[in-house]
Amino acid sequence: RVRGVLAQLLQVPQEYETALDMALGQALQNIVTDDEETAKRLIDYLRDNRLGRATFLPLSAVRSRTLSQEERRLLSMPGCLGVASELVSFSPEYRGVVENLLGRTVVCEDLARGIPIMRAGRHAFRLVTLAGDVMNPGGSMTGGSVQSRMTSLLTRGRELDGHRSQIARLDG
Repeated sequence: RVRGVLAQLLQVPQEYETALDMALGQALQNIVTDDEETAKRLIDYLRDNRLGRATFLPLSAVRSRTLSQEERRLLSMPGCLGVASELVSFSPEYRGVVENLLGRTVVCEDLARGIPIMRAGRHAFRLVTLAGDVMNPGGSMTGGSVQSRMTSLLTRGRELDGHRSQIARLDG
């Protein structure tokens, strides 16, 4: 069965929304399924009906990827806020998927603090800043301004929850 779109399965604290949005990018739209057979059926359906492409994350196949104990020592460096997979909330059954996508991503205050962390980690993992700048494994860097008028899937989910609770208060 289909569990949902990744963005629906994560709860991200507001202060990390930009960072996680940039770290996950298109993966926020990936579809989580129970197994590979479900994903295959959906891929066949998309192909047969010429409905485009999608990426599926079968719970039965996607495995956790996390920092080593040695790499975890870098989390105490100045400006480091933690591992992305540990800064978000999700149901335990999604641990493999979340750690696969975010278990080797470190969240940091800014690039000035991120550069020494990445150097110390020999550019072996990914680092994302609160402003959404990304330092990739291997050393490439992505950054600049983030379109403010573009509402992310993470922000939209939080805003919907806020509106729902406001409606419930008004109804009550």
